[in-house]
Amino acid sequence: MRSRKDRFPLLRVLPQALQVYTKYNKPPASLLANAGAIIGTDPMKTLANNAPWLLLSFVLLGAALYSGNAQAETSIHAGGLSYHVATGHKADYNSNHKLLAVEHNGFLVGRFSNSYDRTTAIAAYGWSKQWGNWRGAVYVGAVRGYRSCFGDDGDKAVVCPVAFPSLHYTAWMVQPGVLVLGEAVALTVRVAL
Repeated sequence: MRSRKDRFPLLRVLPQALQVYTKYNKPPASLLANAGAIIGTDPMKTLANNAPWLLLSFVLLGAALYSGNAQAETSIHAGGLSYHVATGHKADYNSNHKLLAVEHNGFLVGRFSNSYDRTTAIAAYGWSKQWGNWRGAVYVGAVRGYRSCFGDDGDKAVVCPVAFPSLHYTAWMVQPGVLVLGEAVALTVRVAL
């Protein structure tokens, strides 16, 4: 039997990566040095602000890829182009949610840009059923990133309950689908690993 560190090689370097991040609280200045002039933002600030999410994403992806039974029970969810059904184009909502999530044995963890264009974390558990080439699922969990659970009132992010259905066409490894979150109907892609 292999040890946990042999099965999850990222666990060997994770303590050192966290130590470097907390010591300097930003990546080396030479990294992406000229990118700010190209994209018009400070790339070091953007990268430093997103470093915990990037680290979490790599750890989750690494754990999913290196676990022994991940083949049939693990998937990655991405995308999130949406249309807000009730308000349509009357409100200035974000319609590209940049969803990135990992699902393993029904547990879903990820991040997306919410309708108010704020980074939002999600953790949920899903129940699914397969009908031929179609997979329907219902997820229940929590999100953090909205300023209130209904609307955009407030000045800080709060934790809110969430429940949403999804439907994916599963004939291929890359599976197109749709999910409904609030009034947003979003196109997504599920990649079965």
